[in-house]
Amino acid sequence: MSRALQSSGLACLRFLLRLNSRFVGRRPAHAATAVATGQTLVSSLRHGEFISATTLGVALALTSATQLRAPLLPVGPGEVLLFLWLVIALFGFVREGRVEQTVLTQPIIVFWMVTLVSLFLGWCTGIYLNVWDPASTRDAIAVALAASVVGLSVVQPRCAARIWTASGALAITYVACLGMLLLLTALGRPTLGPINALFGFRFAGWATNPNQTALAASIIPFLAWEHARRSRGIMARVMWSCVALGALGIGAATLSDALMLAWGAAAAVGLGLWWWKASFLQTARRRNKLLAVFGVPLLVAVGGVVYGPRLFGIAEATVESSYDDGGQGSDRVARWQHGLEAAARAPVFGLGPGSYSGPFAPFQGEEAHNSPIDWMDATGVVGLIALLSLWAWVAHRVHVSQRAGAGIALCALIVFSMFHFVLRQPVFWFFLLALASPLPLLRARSPRLGAH
Repeated sequence: MSRALQSSGLACLRFLLRLNSRFVGRRPAHAATAVATGQTLVSSLRHGEFISATTLGVALALTSATQLRAPLLPVGPGEVLLFLWLVIALFGFVREGRVEQTVLTQPIIVFWMVTLVSLFLGWCTGIYLNVWDPASTRDAIAVALAASVVGLSVVQPRCAARIWTASGALAITYVACLGMLLLLTALGRPTLGPINALFGFRFAGWATNPNQTALAASIIPFLAWEHARRSRGIMARVMWSCVALGALGIGAATLSDALMLAWGAAAAVGLGLWWWKASFLQTARRRNKLLAVFGVPLLVAVGGVVYGPRLFGIAEATVESSYDDGGQGSDRVARWQHGLEAAARAPVFGLGPGSYSGPFAPFQGEEAHNSPIDWMDATGVVGLIALLSLWAWVAHRVHVSQRAGAGIALCALIVFSMFHFVLRQPVFWFFLLALASPLPLLRARSPRLGAH
């Protein structure tokens, strides 16, 4: 009788453990390993929380659908859905009556407090100097929306699991919708209702600018890779692999130079990390160590001798054509210089939301096409230091959690931001949050309880 009761109790316990396990995958053998790697065991989401996180991911994906926005308004279906999510999430937060304290809460809240204060003081400075940009309302709304979404995301219960779920929903929505538009474009039908998926010869999807489509493509392949590694079952891994490949195809179709540079830098960082681990870590396999120590240097040497002169000639010709009159290279350098000149007018707190660079002189109402410079124009040195500190903190979080994929993604995102002003996009800030967030320690199949 006692043995039967014991077996029944163990069976019930196993059922409850499986019921509570929403995420399944690898986990360290001991809790000490989890603490050492900076990971956190995240509890499962309730049904309503899962729907809320999924809605957030879909809304963030739709914010790039700028062709669907109302005329003369910086508001489209993504922004409307984000606003509805904010209202519902705020109502739930008030009902809960407590703030979730995690490793994300304090750094994110402090960053946005400093940023918003700098923007307000910069706005006052711009009005005083009579250089305030009348079209800055769009930037102000975008930054306020991003601050609200990110700030509310880090104080919700089980925020890490919510962010993980939202990142998956964002990636799937992005690849499914834009993949369909890319397929229709390949079939000779680039127009679908109000959407024209082509921008000249470049694929823009549902955005008015191909670079808006390229922003999400810069990081989604790496996020999909992390989802695939933590998925249970071959079908889930195949699905996430298709999402990663789809994002690579969509990004390549945008013909974005910045995206190619970002992916190239990410690939170099990834290969460098692999080489370092294979060469110096004692846990590396003997085959990988021999390949890294002898094979890679030999391959680089032979490739440099055989293909080096040709590659150097191609790179030289590309740089020269880029910096010819009317080329993007010379135009970007001029915009960076004029953006720095505009920042020098109000170096401490900046000039407030808006665009203060131009191709021929500062204060022409155009972007510098460089996120740090454009951010310094708006928030001054104070805001720039806050931004660089946030990037450094995200890099530290990636290092602590030992997420190689997240480190490669962060590199791609930062390199891409050096050639476009992406800080007004809410999806950029969510990507940083997803990289800094502790991944759920996905539970693996445990041995049978009571087994000897």
